[in-house]
Amino acid sequence: MTYSRVPQFRSNIAFDGIVAGWPVAATDWQRAADVQNWIAGRGRQVIPPFRPDHGALEAPNNTYHYALRIIPSYPALEFRCHVGFRDDIYFATPWTYRTPILVGEGAVSSWDVTTPRAAYNTTTIDATLAVLATARDVFIDTISVFELPRAFIEQTALAGGVSIPPLAAGQPITSASVESLADATADDTFGARVLAFHAVPWATGVSPTKSTEYARASSSSSYAPGPGGNGIAALARKKRVGDTTRTCKAAFFGWCSDGSTTGQARVTSSKHGSSTAVSISGTTPAWGLVSPDVVVDCEDLDALTGLQGGTFDELTVEFRRTSGSGEVYLASWIVYE
Repeated sequence: MTYSRVPQFRSNIAFDGIVAGWPVAATDWQRAADVQNWIAGRGRQVIPPFRPDHGALEAPNNTYHYALRIIPSYPALEFRCHVGFRDDIYFATPWTYRTPILVGEGAVSSWDVTTPRAAYNTTTIDATLAVLATARDVFIDTISVFELPRAFIEQTALAGGVSIPPLAAGQPITSASVESLADATADDTFGARVLAFHAVPWATGVSPTKSTEYARASSSSSYAPGPGGNGIAALARKKRVGDTTRTCKAAFFGWCSDGSTTGQARVTSSKHGSSTAVSISGTTPAWGLVSPDVVVDCEDLDALTGLQGGTFDELTVEFRRTSGSGEVYLASWIVYE
């Protein structure tokens, strides 16, 4: 596999030297390729920082499990998880196990986790974060996950690495020379944002045992807000000149109290209405179907605030019971491009 070096610093592109009808210097192409490699190598925030909307996790010696969903971008991913808390914490399987470490009051802890992948794709990684309350109750202040920066990146259209040597000064710049640059910039999933995420514990115990203590429950046929509250500010990328909105996706982690009960979940935008509702069924907690049409404002590059109409588009995750006499539970959700 051929790799491109990821620059330590972002290059500047002299756009005033790129004029329609004039030759474009090889050095301008090289700087553009350097910028692409820098962006590809910086990594993304795959779970934006959030504070779980629950109280203390009760001690002693209780383990609480959060369902996380990671939207990957490269073949071999290295993640860092930051958790602000006041007690012990470790990653549970399928993440690398870590022995609980006692930390000081209000500390922030982090671990690096490597998840090898055979090939680049958009398949999600479903992981579990486990928090252990030992001698006293645990208060979770913040959870976030991001990709670690990379020194090298594969030169493939899917990974995003761009080869620099073919763009040499004094040499003809052929279409093949800039093909990888065009492929990377045209890929709609490249650099995609995770707009919002929220999770509360869905299980307890060293071996996860389903728990309804913190998950949001509903037995009503009317939609009610899920965990995370109402009106979460969101702003998607502007990819094309005329874009004012962007169609995103959403996934939900939930279950039902019995086999005859079913439910639905959706995302409602304060400006663009509701997405397609997807079903929640079965008694086993799991990530279900993906809602494919969450319409969200994209950034306005002509506005000082960057907002369409001067206000944020605010999202609310909603769920309800659609059949049966039991309860529907929702513990995690994610909205992403």
